[in-house]
Amino acid sequence: MKIREVITQVDDLYANAYSEEDKIKWLQEIENKIYREVVLTHENPVEMTDFSDDDNELIAPIPYDSLYINYIIAQINKFNNETVRYNNAMTIFNQEYYEFANWYNRENMPISKEN
Repeated sequence: MKIREVITQVDDLYANAYSEEDKIKWLQEIENKIYREVVLTHENPVEMTDFSDDDNELIAPIPYDSLYINYIIAQINKFNNETVRYNNAMTIFNQEYYEFANWYNRENMPISKEN
């Protein structure tokens, strides 16, 4: 999914007053987490997403890309002080993140540790 597509889908699905810059910042947060915690633990890592162009693809592919939408929705709820909605969105996000990480771990060779 492209950066622009995530932001458009969030705005279509979830009414909010947050700027595109806020949503890009949140996307960068989760993309950096994915890159550090999942991608860099494997051989031949993909490149980090370039956020200078909103037409660039994010790391998590279909069917795992909805994690980006749920992360932004969670952030919107967090900053709106909607605790129950935040917790619900984070529960969904965490499950999606876990499923993505498991898939990535199955499909990519981990970095071997030398003794």
